[in-house]
Parts: sequence; C-alpha cells; structure tokens
Amino acid sequence: MTTDTMTQDMPAIDTVSTSIDTESAQGFFQTTFQDFSFDSLLAKIHLTREALLEIALCFGAGFLLGFLFKKYNHYFFVLAFFIGALWVADYYAIISLTINVSMIKSFLGCSALPADATILSCLVSTVQEHVRATVSFISGFVLGLWVG
Repeated sequence: MTTDTMTQDMPAIDTVSTSIDTESAQGFFQTTFQDFSFDSLLAKIHLTREALLEIALCFGAGFLLGFLFKKYNHYFFVLAFFIGALWVADYYAIISLTINVSMIKSFLGCSALPADATILSCLVSTVQEHVRATVSFISGFVLGLWVG
C-alpha cells in the first residue's frame, strides 16, 4: 500500500479554524498583571526608569547621610569647625588657600554662573530644577536620622 492509496481510503476531515481572538482569550489575572506591570505603572505616573533611578539614588544618599550624621555627628561638627578654622586662617592671611574653581567646574561639567548670582539664588534655582531629587534626598535624610 502506497501513501496515495492510504489517503484515498481515509475519510475526508474538515479542518476547523481554531484561531481565537487573543484579546478575548486573556484571562482576568493576565490582564491584571499586564495592567500592574512595572512599565505600565511608571507610565501611569509619568515617570521613566531614569527618573526612578535618580529618585532612588537620592533617597539612598540622603538615608546614608542622615544615618551617618546621627551616629557620628560629633565628627561632622569637628570637620565643620576645622573647615571654619581654615577659612578664618585664610581670611587673616595666616595661610593661603587657592581653589581652582574653573578646574572644578570643568571636572564636574558645570556651567558658569551669572555675574549677579548669589548662593541663595543658585540654591533656589537648583531645588526648582530638581524637585524630585531634592524631596527624595530630604525624605531619605529624615528617615536616616529617625532610624539611626
């Protein structure tokens, strides 16, 4: 018996289309998991992965600084006193400190400040530009103080 005679002896089977609409085939849990996936949640609150990473890093840095500040605050005060003493000694020409600000700015990638800029105006503009990072850093710092 050859394959031709085998196919002739077999009854014809109707092929039924088994294509199912994939949207209706998804169950409740599958659509729920898709709605609560990481990327869809970020899209709902208008965040990107980079912004979330920035928030997490600033929160972690604030937490670490707050924790260390509470544990070792006497060292921070000694360091602040030492820096203040150096500033006073430089002011009265006891020692001479030279800081190459242009090299620091080029190393950090900062742009030049306007001539009429004050420290307070620079601080306010930085906080306004980086609200999420500032809020996450401060909340991490407060939590670090509370835990430490």
